[in-house]
Amino acid sequence: AEQVIAHRGQVTRGLATGFVDIDRTLMGMKPGEMIVVAGRPSMGKTAFELNVAENVAMGIRYEDFEQPPKPVVVFSLEMSRGQLAGRMLWGRAGLSVKRMRSGFTRKGATGDLQTAAATLAEANCWVDDTPALPIAELRGRMMLARRRHNVELAVVDYLQLLKASDSRMPREAQVAEISGAIKAMAKELEIPVIVLAQLNRGAEGDS
Repeated sequence: AEQVIAHRGQVTRGLATGFVDIDRTLMGMKPGEMIVVAGRPSMGKTAFELNVAENVAMGIRYEDFEQPPKPVVVFSLEMSRGQLAGRMLWGRAGLSVKRMRSGFTRKGATGDLQTAAATLAEANCWVDDTPALPIAELRGRMMLARRRHNVELAVVDYLQLLKASDSRMPREAQVAEISGAIKAMAKELEIPVIVLAQLNRGAEGDS
């Protein structure tokens, strides 16, 4: 408590996300912590996690805080490496993803994209787009990324696309097993792990 008061809300420990309000509230993402980002489809979960991954990989600077670039690994079980790279590129250039899909861009977009590409080329961010990973294989790949690249943040997009050890188990039991395994990975590797989770569109109507 004394440390928080002394630094007046600065990010004093853990890993910053690059979103200042979140960082001042959470005091950074802690090693061994599993952070779940849940929401319905098309609510911006992937965009958020890509922003966090990019921020961490590129380095973060606030008026009263600076975090150097940190290695990051993203496990994308839904989107391909190329799709994620395109979204990061357009986001870095300040361009709309909707415009990207339609093929329409604003004047000067080409130059902005070239600048963004050169910047992102320096980022310590690795993407594994292997689909339908069994939870045991995810653990092996995450350990390998930690050992080879010394990654300090892992992102999993998304939880329901991982495979449990036994597909015959009830879905609730599978999700519980996968969640518990990811928590154990975060603690074992001593890094924060962000996990995206999909909520059913009808969940709010049932409550």
